[in-house]
Amino acid sequence: MEQVIEACQTISNTSEFKERERLRSLARHNEAAAVYNAEQRGEQRGEQRGRQIGEQIGEQIGRQIGEQIAEKRLQDVIAKKDALIEELKAQLDKRNGQ
Repeated sequence: MEQVIEACQTISNTSEFKERERLRSLARHNEAAAVYNAEQRGEQRGEQRGRQIGEQIGEQIGRQIGEQIAEKRLQDVIAKKDALIEELKAQLDKRNGQ
């Protein structure tokens, strides 16, 4: 058993082993950095898409409300016009003796 431990220590002290461990560590770090960066880009894209969708929904709702307000105002104007026409007709009828 001591020989196995001694062999492991001998191998782990070689420059080749240390270099391979350094490269493995660097590869793990690079992979972690790549994953982190990909997550950040994904979150940014998600936020941008969310804002776009929110803006589109807001515009649609705004248009619908605007159209409803315009329709209501139009109906009010038409009702006032109709009332004025009826009033004028009544005045004409009164003048004409009807």
